[in-house]
Order: sequence, then structure tokens, then C-alpha cells
Amino acid sequence: MKRFLTIAAAALLTLGAASNAQAQQFNAAQVVTNWHQHFLGQAPDQRAMDYWAPQVMGQAPQTALAQMLASDAYLNRNGGTADGLVLGLYRDVLNRPQQQLRPQDVEYWVNKMTQYGSREAMIQEFLRDANVNVLALGGAAAPAAPAFPQPPVVVTPAPAPVYTPPQRVYVPVPTSSHRWWGWASSRYPHYDGHRDGHHGGWIRFNWR
Repeated sequence: MKRFLTIAAAALLTLGAASNAQAQQFNAAQVVTNWHQHFLGQAPDQRAMDYWAPQVMGQAPQTALAQMLASDAYLNRNGGTADGLVLGLYRDVLNRPQQQLRPQDVEYWVNKMTQYGSREAMIQEFLRDANVNVLALGGAAAPAAPAFPQPPVVVTPAPAPVYTPPQRVYVPVPTSSHRWWGWASSRYPHYDGHRDGHHGGWIRFNWR
């Protein structure tokens, strides 16, 4: 009985391992299909699938993707030049078109490739700096382009109100004449009157 249980447990473990391997194979096949269509512009044929699926399962996915992007097929799809390769990486990995890039952005990675003497080594570093989930690239949801910082909005404060002193009018009347005072008050109903001793025979009226 004990031997039977041991055999059954071993069989279950074998079936479980086979199921996991099938699931991995399916996931790897889907990743290869997504990558091949996204980066190379076409679905993989059986030969490509047989090559790339084990690469995805047998090493870090980032390494497998760097190998694909370092291929002549990807280089030729981007004009066959170092500048074109870097522009393709920005477009396909970060979803940033050429219009969003500065010349020094491209020059930096071209110089990196020259220093390494290897397309693959430069692409490995590009993918590390990009910090993206490489398994999701080419899937249904493309990565969003990084937003560029917008210039700050400058709010101009409203000018402070300017104090306007009371308007004054000087009426030439004798300061001792209450009759002229009454005339000035009726003549300028919007002013209140004050006799201004500094102006001699003038009465100053301030606007109310």
C-alpha cells in the first residue's frame, strides 16, 4: 500500500511538472509572438518560434529580448544605421517618437554602442534604464509615453488699488461771509466745505 501511494504521488508530481512546462511553453510562445509582431513587424514562423521560445524560457526575458533587438532583422527594419536602431528602441520600448527626442538622447546611446563594441550590450543597458516589463511589450496595452514636464503657469497678481486723494475745489469767497458759504454749498452740492485758512479768502470743498 505504501509503495502504491509513493508511485501515485510521483505520478502526480510528474503530471504537475508537465502541466507547468506546458503553461510555460504557452506563455513563452505568446511572448515570442508579441515581440516578433511588435519589433519585427510580422508573426513568427515555426522556425523563429522554435528558436526564440527556448531563449525566453532558458534565460532572463530581458536578455532574450536584447538578443532579438540586436538582430540584423531589427537593425535593417530601422534603416540599418546606429541612429535608426536607437530611434527604434525609443519608439518600440518607450513609445517615444523621434519628435519627442533631443539629438543628444540618440547620440548618448550611439556612443554607448561604440564603447561596448556590441549592439546587444548597449540594448541590455537601454532596457535596464527603461525599467519596463519586457514580457508585456507588444501586448494589447502599449506602454504610455513619459510625459514631458510642462512649463509652470505664471499667475500675475492683480495690481493693488491706487489710493486717490479726495478731490478739492477752491471757491473764491470771503472766509467771513456766511452768505457766500451758503452759495458755494448750493453750487457744489457734492462737496462738504471747510474754510482753509492757508488759502486766505478761499473755501475748500472736499468731495464726499
